[in-house]
Amino acid sequence: MSERNNKVRRKGQRYTEAERQVRGMGLGEDTIQKLIIEACAYLKYEGIPLTEIIRHIPNGGYRLESEAKRLKAMGVVPGTPDLHIPVAKHGFSSLYIELKTKDGDLKPDQKKQIPILRKIGNKVVVLRNYEDAMHEIKSYLSI
Repeated sequence: MSERNNKVRRKGQRYTEAERQVRGMGLGEDTIQKLIIEACAYLKYEGIPLTEIIRHIPNGGYRLESEAKRLKAMGVVPGTPDLHIPVAKHGFSSLYIELKTKDGDLKPDQKKQIPILRKIGNKVVVLRNYEDAMHEIKSYLSI
């Protein structure tokens, strides 16, 4: 095992996809999300490529405190779900998707934001794999 793999992981450090595979952990959130975006390149909603509609909310990750403060001042809201489809359908204003690994937990900011987004008329789902996410997207958009 390499020296890198023997290090103790600090809070916030992520396993590489290779490390996840060796440990039998399944795909990571980033990989699942990339697969979703790749698949959306082949889908259209009302003639528009879905990659022109779906949005990633880049509020995750670990940053320097100064960068986090700058982003917060610019309107980044911690806990906002990973993906957003700003299309009103089925009585909802839009669809938000929070991706988690099979054993990942919601963070406190996510537990706070998800009910707020639901209260104001959005559909918000927490999904743990690519297949469920693609099913939800296609079902929501009726494609």
